[in-house]
Amino acid sequence: QALGKVLDVKSASPDLTLPVMASSSHPFSTSSASLAIKKTLPSGLVIEDRARIITGALSGKKIKLHNDSFGYPLSTPHAGFGSKGALSVEFSRLSIGTNGKLSLQMEEKLSAIQALLPSPGNDPNMLNHKLQLGLFVPSTNTSMETELWSILKGSRKNAMLTDGIGIHNVNVLTAKPKVGSAADVTVYRDQFIAGMRDALSTMKHVVCHHYIMGMSMEHVISTYDGVKKPMEDFEKDCDGIGLAAWHHAATAALQKFGAQKIALLTPFDKSGQESAVNVFTEMGFDVVRDLGFACATTLDIGHVPHQAKVKAITELLDGEDVDAIVQCGTNFSLLPVICEVEAKIGKPVLGINQTLLWYALREAGFEEKLENAGRLFAEH
Repeated sequence: QALGKVLDVKSASPDLTLPVMASSSHPFSTSSASLAIKKTLPSGLVIEDRARIITGALSGKKIKLHNDSFGYPLSTPHAGFGSKGALSVEFSRLSIGTNGKLSLQMEEKLSAIQALLPSPGNDPNMLNHKLQLGLFVPSTNTSMETELWSILKGSRKNAMLTDGIGIHNVNVLTAKPKVGSAADVTVYRDQFIAGMRDALSTMKHVVCHHYIMGMSMEHVISTYDGVKKPMEDFEKDCDGIGLAAWHHAATAALQKFGAQKIALLTPFDKSGQESAVNVFTEMGFDVVRDLGFACATTLDIGHVPHQAKVKAITELLDGEDVDAIVQCGTNFSLLPVICEVEAKIGKPVLGINQTLLWYALREAGFEEKLENAGRLFAEH
């Protein structure tokens, strides 16, 4: 819970100090169990696997949280004279040495640096030392990662609270971005699902603590069971790491507000819109109204003006019979106007990007309230 608490401090450079997470467990986990098995790091070092198993705060699922500190870094510093020798005879003689050998003073300094790098080491990633999120997005998506960073670092308060939380982005190949017709959507669906496994293989090149699937599957699949199936299959290959999927995140967020009657805002064509309405209905919600912008391609989605979305919500979707607004489409940015719209209509507005990040953070145990990211982050 104490994300902003400095557990230890090590100097990364003369003018920068970074809080370092405790080596015994993940900094957010309050109740966890260790695995007590061995693993081999990419360096070849065989170490105890200090991953922890925690219970997701929203899903209740058992989630594996990797410890990416123990065993890192495997490093052996060395020093020399450079390609052109020492800078000066005096500097060489007094500080570095002569005849290709380091001076005693230099040897002592090098040994002091090596002493900071024992093997096995126990130092976290210097930037993402609290939580590294693995984000999967279509290769044409230019909005989602930007929105997530805008939440994490969009204010001084947020930046302080989320210091040490980072994002590793991997694209799911979507070379054919047309989504203007039902036939286009089918092609887009097939290429996205086919590319998910390759994206996961790439993601596994690094250690992540939680995954986020940045995709509105209800756009391309028309039933709730159909939406769940590829996500459940994908999650089986995640080696126990938690996965934030939109249908789970949306349900959890709407339940927090006790919202039953919703209005849907999307960039989808008519067929995609019908699929979205049906999926949310099968999820147990009453879709009172909906509006889709019918963007021709997934690239066009990122260019829809924010004020067009504001007018769509305030003038067409909102009403006394609506409990909450739900926005689909991860390239269909809404974060810059969420607070503005919520103030106008007096109801929660749940953007997909904001909600997926909220879900992933809460599942991993991050409980801090963040500002400028809508009522969801401010209240829950």
